[in-house]
Amino acid sequence: SVTGVQTCALPILADVERYLQEMGTDYIDTVMLHGIQTAEEYHLRAGAMDALHEMKAAGKIRAVGISTHLGTGEIMEICATDPRVEVVLTTANIDGQMLEGDMKAHLPLIEKIHAAGKGICLMKTLAQGGLTQTPATIRQAIRHNLSLPYAHSVWHLFVMAGSTCHFFAIVARVGMP
Repeated sequence: SVTGVQTCALPILADVERYLQEMGTDYIDTVMLHGIQTAEEYHLRAGAMDALHEMKAAGKIRAVGISTHLGTGEIMEICATDPRVEVVLTTANIDGQMLEGDMKAHLPLIEKIHAAGKGICLMKTLAQGGLTQTPATIRQAIRHNLSLPYAHSVWHLFVMAGSTCHFFAIVARVGMP
């Protein structure tokens, strides 16, 4: 995701070009503007969103999205209705921990985004440790998010898996201290 509040096109264009060069690839599957929790924040980043779509038209990005992080309500409605938003990374967990709103009201908004044909990635499945009291709690939290029929991925499970693989790759390379 593109971090920091970037409201105009030039920094975004330069960032994407740098990412392409650093990764040695011709395109990036998905680029997201990070941490847009309100309609106001979304509108402030219109130039950045437009720039990402220019890169998409040029074949350098396949999908453009946003991370709503902890936000819900109006920003989720925008995600469902604005065709520029193709993928959404949003908070969802069994207890609604960390979400700045009610999870029971948030889940239908996620479903509405899915019904609009957009990709959904869920984060905060374990609420940054808030749902890790016991192995059973962890299993229940993970199963809950994986059972949601409109979730295309559960982001932090991939982060945890990647971090674990990275750790063991380092251990294999340099050994244990």
